[in-house]
Amino acid sequence: MKQPSFLLHRTSRLGLRLGAGLALASTLLVAGVQAQTLRIGLAEDPDVLDPTMARSFVGRIVFASLCDKLIDIDEKLNIVPQLATSWVWSPDNKILIMKLRPGVTFHDGEKFDAAGKFIRRYVPELKNIPDKFIHAPWTLPPLEQTARGCVIGKDYPAPVVDHATQRDKALAMYKVAR
Repeated sequence: MKQPSFLLHRTSRLGLRLGAGLALASTLLVAGVQAQTLRIGLAEDPDVLDPTMARSFVGRIVFASLCDKLIDIDEKLNIVPQLATSWVWSPDNKILIMKLRPGVTFHDGEKFDAAGKFIRRYVPELKNIPDKFIHAPWTLPPLEQTARGCVIGKDYPAPVVDHATQRDKALAMYKVAR
């Protein structure tokens, strides 16, 4: 009995896929003792190249491969710890304190530290900023900024967003949405 042509086509495609998979597996086994580069092809580009603004599925795939997040969300929109293992808000709800997973390093092996050694290396304008202000240099008093050679808005960009104000607005919108 003659098989329908679509069935033969499907069967031959399956055979090609299996053959390609076996060839790839054998190549990986043989080359497994050497460092290799894995290239992944995607059907489209990420929507933006800023992990804080990416909204597309492809963007999430790309950035998940490139950078770790402090937290993430699961399919049910529950917050899932990643680099941050726990967090607490200050009594006035203006400061978020996050505890980081121990042993975190940047891609170059540099330790992630609260003192900002990594920041000072790659943002020389902030090299003289005290540890207390390194993650928010715009909170350093203006006279101190001048004395340390880093005036916000002149030597280093001023914040684009007032996080405390925007956080309060977002919380108000969440209350309305509930």
